[in-house]
Amino acid sequence: MLQLKPFVPLEDHSQQLLPLLLAAVESECLSSHLYYHLLNELTVLTPTLVKGLQASLVETNTHHEDMLKVIKRLGGKPRTKTAATRFSVMKLEPYQLINMLYESDAFLAATYTDICTLTMEYDYQIFDLSYRNLSEKVQHLDQIKPILQIHAKQANKKRETYHDN
Repeated sequence: MLQLKPFVPLEDHSQQLLPLLLAAVESECLSSHLYYHLLNELTVLTPTLVKGLQASLVETNTHHEDMLKVIKRLGGKPRTKTAATRFSVMKLEPYQLINMLYESDAFLAATYTDICTLTMEYDYQIFDLSYRNLSEKVQHLDQIKPILQIHAKQANKKRETYHDN
């Protein structure tokens, strides 16, 4: 027999939704910061990769702004001190930078999946925005993965050379 879920208004989901939106905003800010540093730090990037990373940076900034608007619409307040603010004092090796970016975008993909699940039947605007962001994050991950693999090999060679001496 077909079981229907009882209708639950979005207000009942806001206790779960706002923390997810806040986490997405903070991670988008961190990812934007990482893309910026990646574009400025790595000289081995091909013009095609640079163009793709620049597009990802623009998309990430757009995601951040859009999620801020959603939080404000729902009556929430974003944190003033973000992960990017705390991150800016750190100096990372290229492999660490790429790995951190990959992990940040993977976290965002999971967060947008959760937001889509929560809003699917209750708020089509947030669902649509989150679904588009999720789709773009998956593309970003596909773009970052080969760069990460190349730099992982280089980092392993450096470690082996260091341990041999």
